[in-house]
Amino acid sequence: MVTMIATLIASTLLCQESAPTPASLTAFLESLEAKSFRGMVYVEQAGKEKFFHTVGYADPAAKRSFTRDTGICMGSIVKPMVRVALFKLVEKGKLGLDDPISKFFDNVPADKKAITLRILAEHRAGFKDVFGGDYQPMERDELMAKMLASDLIFTPGQREEYSNSGFSMLATILEKVSGRSIEALIDELEFKPLGLKRTGYVRPGWKPDQLAVGYRSDGKRFGTPLDKFWYKDGPSWNLRGNGGMLTTVRELARWTRAFHEFGLISREQHKLLEPGLHVEDASRRFASFAGGNNIWNTVASYNPGKRIVIIATSWDGRFAIENEGRTIIRQVYGMLGNP
Repeated sequence: MVTMIATLIASTLLCQESAPTPASLTAFLESLEAKSFRGMVYVEQAGKEKFFHTVGYADPAAKRSFTRDTGICMGSIVKPMVRVALFKLVEKGKLGLDDPISKFFDNVPADKKAITLRILAEHRAGFKDVFGGDYQPMERDELMAKMLASDLIFTPGQREEYSNSGFSMLATILEKVSGRSIEALIDELEFKPLGLKRTGYVRPGWKPDQLAVGYRSDGKRFGTPLDKFWYKDGPSWNLRGNGGMLTTVRELARWTRAFHEFGLISREQHKLLEPGLHVEDASRRFASFAGGNNIWNTVASYNPGKRIVIIATSWDGRFAIENEGRTIIRQVYGMLGNP
């Protein structure tokens, strides 16, 4: 099931005796192959590529190499994209952050009437995480009915607990308000303005042989996302709106940079979403979004002080690239962050 790290602020103070170099980062990534790492690390600074390295094959069976254009799954990095779309519709006056869900659904049970869009977006609604597997068929309205009829695991607003289903409900509301699919809405508000043509569910037209292939923790082939059940317009609603979009390392880097450099949202909105990057020592901090399904794992990190973007992705269930994130960040910051 898709997961996401809540925004991670990682210290990047260096402890190496000698400054890292592209060669030392390459050697470190190569050493991870012994731990079953198979994937890519891509680095930009101020919009210019500074590092790219691949380990293993995008498809080991076909011996097809990873490239900058290999399709990858971003997992729960879809969630901040949905939040951007929410903020943009709020700006347009289409809805309000404190609108209750009862404004968008009929017959909302009493225990759920206090749930607002803000509470949904902050994982504080009380819905359980999932209502089925990522690739289990589930229509939108079927999922919404299940959610509204379900027992909440806590009183809305009481605490924060991660919920993929909550973002599927948020995406449903955005669809109802805009009259567009969540993919079409995000494409219009975020992807097209940035020139992203290979990011989305079905709109980019990906084919399985253009995507990275996942392997399970037992070493057996899992395949690509498109080898699993999808409707004609996208994946199951167990996944839609909370994860599952396909992209490339370069396009994800472009979106990440625009998100953090106010190309998509205002500085004030960014402060609400990423307060840790608006403090005095932010030049030595990284904000990281991550997503995966225990087979593939993708991380997008950004440092505002040096305008560094790091995209890292792995495709073997025996290894998760986010577990090496701090080491990669230290290496990259050592290469690019010092005067």
